[in-house]
Amino acid sequence: MDWVTERLRLKDVPRLHDVYQHAQSRNYGLSRKSIAKALRMHEAYKMNMPQQRMRSRSQNYRPIITNYLGQLHADLGYFSLSRDYETPKSFQHGFLVTKDILSRYINVVILRHGKSADAMVRAFEELLRQHSIVHPDYPISSISFDRETSVLSHKVQNFFSHHNIAFHAFQLTASKAKVAESSIKQIRTVMTRLLRDMYPQGRWWHLLQHCADVLNSRPIVIDGRNTGFAPRDINTENLQQFLHQVVKAAPAFHFGQFEVSPTLVEFKFAVGTKVRAKLLETSSEVIGKKRSQMNLTEQVFVIEKRWPFITRKLTLTQMYNCRDLETNQMITFDEDNLVETP
Repeated sequence: MDWVTERLRLKDVPRLHDVYQHAQSRNYGLSRKSIAKALRMHEAYKMNMPQQRMRSRSQNYRPIITNYLGQLHADLGYFSLSRDYETPKSFQHGFLVTKDILSRYINVVILRHGKSADAMVRAFEELLRQHSIVHPDYPISSISFDRETSVLSHKVQNFFSHHNIAFHAFQLTASKAKVAESSIKQIRTVMTRLLRDMYPQGRWWHLLQHCADVLNSRPIVIDGRNTGFAPRDINTENLQQFLHQVVKAAPAFHFGQFEVSPTLVEFKFAVGTKVRAKLLETSSEVIGKKRSQMNLTEQVFVIEKRWPFITRKLTLTQMYNCRDLETNQMITFDEDNLVETP
């Protein structure tokens, strides 16, 4: 982990395979599973681990950015049954935690009547009520959850459909709602301090909302830079100011779970535009040549689809799916390698 921290300091984020190879070269005798577990606990990976999707052609997972409010990760939290956390039967089903991916705003709802489909519907109804009071300027647009049986039930799914909420179920253990999971850990930490220092005779179910309020009041610090915002401060009016601060601190810090927002990128070419591709020459003749002076392919392509792509260096680039007008073959180009054809 010291080696990982040093690589992060140098702005080189190592993948799991990089750390595994380093451990092998030093004969540490560590398994890939143990290294992955340690990485998940590292501060730099705990909040920034990208959600898994289909692998790209390079066989690497890439982070996914969102710049919309109202996209939530959700999970269920519990307190262990101990003397410190006395829990009557009516509170032994835990609590629902949701966290906005972009603003980090946390909502908590106690589950008083089990985890059945009806109980989860009541919990989500309470969530919507809380959200409408605190954030009346934008609705909840999506909720991501682990494959909890009751949440996958028809009653809960119909509830989401009725309120125009998109639902995403994480498929793999490694792609769980880590944003919400980290919030549960933070709530437990704050709860421990409150019960120890301020409310020694308190009960956790009375202090749960207070813990969420404490976390929602903390300033958002990214890579050591204070954005000047706390989760409770962010709304639709100051969203662009907040995004500007996020981009300054770390362009790809916040991760979503659906798709890269196309509003983050300005595309040069529209769908349906006819283009030619620049030849990829490797001879010394093209060294120092401007891209505009390079030869173009004879084939003419039409743009069928365009999308933002996140590179491993966490930078955005514009990608295009182009169809050859003669052969109908689909080829992918980035924007720098295309020129519009009259």
